[in-house]
Amino acid sequence: MRSVEACHPRVREGMNAHVARTCVAVIFLLACVSTPRIGMVTLGAQTSVSFTDSTLAAGTTQVKAAHIAELRWWVNTFRVDCGLSASTFTDATVTAGSTTAKAAHITELRTALGQAYVACGASAPTYTDATLTAGITSIKAIHIQELRAAVTALVSGRWTAGSTPSGTSYTLDATAAGIYIGHTTAIAIGSDNNPVIAYYDGEDGGDLKVYVCANTSCSSGTARSLDSGSDVVAGNQISMVIGSDNNPVIAYHAYPTVREDEDLKLYLCADTSCSSGSRMTLDAGGRFPALAIGSDNNPIISYTGGDWASLKLAVCANASCTSGLVKTLDSILGVHSSIAIGSDNNPVIATSTTRAAT
Repeated sequence: MRSVEACHPRVREGMNAHVARTCVAVIFLLACVSTPRIGMVTLGAQTSVSFTDSTLAAGTTQVKAAHIAELRWWVNTFRVDCGLSASTFTDATVTAGSTTAKAAHITELRTALGQAYVACGASAPTYTDATLTAGITSIKAIHIQELRAAVTALVSGRWTAGSTPSGTSYTLDATAAGIYIGHTTAIAIGSDNNPVIAYYDGEDGGDLKVYVCANTSCSSGTARSLDSGSDVVAGNQISMVIGSDNNPVIAYHAYPTVREDEDLKLYLCADTSCSSGSRMTLDAGGRFPALAIGSDNNPIISYTGGDWASLKLAVCANASCTSGLVKTLDSILGVHSSIAIGSDNNPVIATSTTRAAT
């Protein structure tokens, strides 16, 4: 997700200054069909993959469950990335000290990886001991080394530094007089598996808007204004989640033309398409919201206080947030927080500070 401006401001007076201008701006969605996976490290033009026992010594290094499991993960990653289904393997779970290494483990990996090569547009690799016979052919270090080399080669071919993941861009909203349309965005996946994007439209002071995609690829959809007005900037800082009722919930920062009067606000969509809803002010002084749904299914928001420093928390007492409480957690550690609900059902907050402790 990114926003693009087709012109440049003549003046910038601070992080959130308004610039009077007329320009063409768009907000668009980039739907990727392939992305780099965990386990790949890109250093300049060199792409490397790490494995357990990076050097295998023939006659010394024993075959380990990790050797097989890591290769299976990579093979299935490539298969899915290139449009194939994930393979199933003999001994679906290989357990150290329990599962016996088998010729089938290597043969199946070779076959599945070869299919991934072809699906990715490359020729399948060849191997030492092309045929492995159960009970006759011993598993050798070279068998695993060659599979690792084939994995690394396919990583380098598809995900080298500077390569661009494939995907499709769709323009979601555009205006000939917008200021910073899409300047801030927040995205979630709705209960229908379609993207929902909340964003800021700087036209006429500044509106909080939402774009509800009509399909999973977001090739069409509907843009709606949720909070607007020529005297109010709404939505230049946004956080969004899907609520327990499957409807979008949006926390955002808003302020009138008098910048000192800054509000933390919440918009609760009444349906999955956000065709209507309700908005409320949670705190008369709040910026940079981070929103989560608590274990009680109620919204909970961490944010920066009106003093630009304190870390605050708004805890809704019900799903519609008609009541709740606001508390200050720290006086200086409140800038750009993020929030999640831990396994103990309690909020966990990461944050930073721009001030030195006194």
